[in-house]
Amino acid sequence: MCGFVGYVGSSNSVSQSLTELTNWSKSLNYRGPDGYGSLIVNQKNFSTDINHVKRIREHSFSNTIPFAFGQRRLAINDLDAGDQPLFSADYSMVLIHNGEIYNYNELKALLTKKGHRFSTKSDSEVIIHAYEEWGIEGISKLDGPYAFALADLKKGHFVLARDPFGEKPLFIAEDQSGFSFASEAKALFPIIKKAKISSEAILSYFSFGHVLPPFGWQSNIRKLSPGEVSVYNGQSWSCSYTNYWDKIPLIPTSISKEDALLKIDEKLDQILNNCSLSDDSIAKALLLSGGIDSSLIAYYLKENNISFNAYTLVDPNIGADSEDFKRAQNVADFFGCNHQILDFEQKDVNLLHGERIGHLDEPTSNLKEIHIRYNSYAPISTKAKVAFHGGFADSAFLNGAIHYGASNNDVNFANNNL
Repeated sequence: MCGFVGYVGSSNSVSQSLTELTNWSKSLNYRGPDGYGSLIVNQKNFSTDINHVKRIREHSFSNTIPFAFGQRRLAINDLDAGDQPLFSADYSMVLIHNGEIYNYNELKALLTKKGHRFSTKSDSEVIIHAYEEWGIEGISKLDGPYAFALADLKKGHFVLARDPFGEKPLFIAEDQSGFSFASEAKALFPIIKKAKISSEAILSYFSFGHVLPPFGWQSNIRKLSPGEVSVYNGQSWSCSYTNYWDKIPLIPTSISKEDALLKIDEKLDQILNNCSLSDDSIAKALLLSGGIDSSLIAYYLKENNISFNAYTLVDPNIGADSEDFKRAQNVADFFGCNHQILDFEQKDVNLLHGERIGHLDEPTSNLKEIHIRYNSYAPISTKAKVAFHGGFADSAFLNGAIHYGASNNDVNFANNNL
């Protein structure tokens, strides 16, 4: 998990952004403990990285618009050379990215055949080359959870995009002086100064249990929708929003259950393999509950010879008498996993809630999300950088249909055919 913040505006406003940029990013520190990179470019050549600005100026990009980029990094790929912001070979493009591109090896091979030359092993770099080769259409070729901001200095455009399932957040604020964006809404508070609660967000929350995009909890902050791209034209000071991805329609099929199981097996094997492409030196963990989903993950990780440690959180007041503990131990023994039991009492959960809920950008009624994304990860955060868990796996079979407004017909179809 990484985090970034950026601002595009007038030269005067950007020239005053160095201290502000550092302050904006402080709320994102927990998202990227491995490093911080920033770049400020304006007409006065004022920047945190003079060398990069010099090279940008040497290429005389006439459409260069004053801007500021800052990024906090959690390093799991190309630990030495993957720091951000990343630059294209001719310094005409600058990228900050949060997430992971699962199919970067395939895209890298394809782009290399087309003449592109990569300078790092970072999955982020493939975004720049995909945009160079295919433009906005290249975004639809990316597979994985991601959000990014890309400065196209030749065109004077700034491109923001979010993955089709909205796994990585991206918030945007516009005012008369410029255009700002960040991985968390709270990073924008110092920029917008005053935040007013959105009536649309309140209606959405009480209707669906969470705030649907494009609404943000604050009326002057919007969320980029899943599968949406925003292009900010620095010449005309205008911003456009378009969808580059449409949800796949549910089409009835005559496939047999046996063939369906084979396809699911192939897909799960591919997904777990793609999700494990971080550097070999990075420790990986599995939150093993003993349930179907986490047990399946253990199976596919073992099948792909991926090294990992399994962890089971157990309330010491229950201990070995817990059915979850017994199932998890049986699964670990069966697959020969390196298995560790971690004590995690209710009081530990209570202590974490205050801190973790503070990281949320808006209210949510999904307590399972809070537990999995925050409480469950806390005990293993010092043991591994990459963690697997089986939470939300049932959403692939439309069990989370309420979040997407699926009709009863869709739900009935899923129950009868998937």
